[in-house]
Amino acid sequence: MGEFVWATSVGMKLMDELRLVEEVRNGIEQGVQPRLNSKGSSGSYFARDASGTTLGIFKPKDEEVRAS
Repeated sequence: MGEFVWATSVGMKLMDELRLVEEVRNGIEQGVQPRLNSKGSSGSYFARDASGTTLGIFKPKDEEVRAS
């Protein structure tokens, strides 16, 4: 998995963040791919768990506006 920027709620504990990432990773392993956000001009993706529930949104670093 490449580098990415993960937006989380203010005050979210690290263990909760790690749990979310693991749920998304499990979803990907079971064939539930992140879904591109159709709004805006940059490549942000909805991260989903194995059931398809959106858990967060992330942006791959190589899709940042000034990525090099």
